[in-house]
Amino acid sequence: MKRYNVYLTDKQMEALKALSQRTGLSVSEHMRRAVDAYLHEQPDVMDLGLLTYMRGIDQVLNGLEQLKERSRLLHEQEDHGE
Repeated sequence: MKRYNVYLTDKQMEALKALSQRTGLSVSEHMRRAVDAYLHEQPDVMDLGLLTYMRGIDQVLNGLEQLKERSRLLHEQEDHGE
């Protein structure tokens, strides 16, 4: 993985920080996913085999995120005695 400096507007950064806090994923992870989503729309840029592989990984990661969120909500309910 390589490190890059990227300039974002204040509004973009605020939105990314809020999303990061809500999901528990880092701002960098959300940025990587945004770049991947953009590249998925550009099939001439990505090898189709790699594109299919990356979409599969995205589906698995999205499933894991949903499980994490459900677990968090269940713990919150338990903590509040619901």
